Amino acid sequence: MFHVGQRVECIDGSFRPKERYWVRGLPVSGEIYTIESMEHGHRGLGLRLAELKNPSIPVSTKVGEIQFEPTFLASRFRAATDIGIFTKMLNSTSPKETVGA
Repeated sequence: MFHVGQRVECIDGSFRPKERYWVRGLPVSGEIYTIESMEHGHRGLGLRLAELKNPSIPVSTKVGEIQFEPTFLASRFRAATDIGIFTKMLNSTSPKETVGA
């Protein structure tokens, strides 16, 4: 579905107050980001974004507390579309055919 280096668009930039407290750099709906790395977690695939740098946060686990840089659920994103290709298609001028009478 996704791969490192891929450009993605945030489609869900809504976060709970707890998430806003712990994570300073959050994705914004409609913005484009680059996938820096991916991790599978208990909630699904998480994406780490090159444009958002966050300090590590403490997380309690069965083996004790660990620190990690947060990821964002892949379901919050979709592949970004390069609209440049479509713009070129729309702006291309092809000669019009003349139909003889």
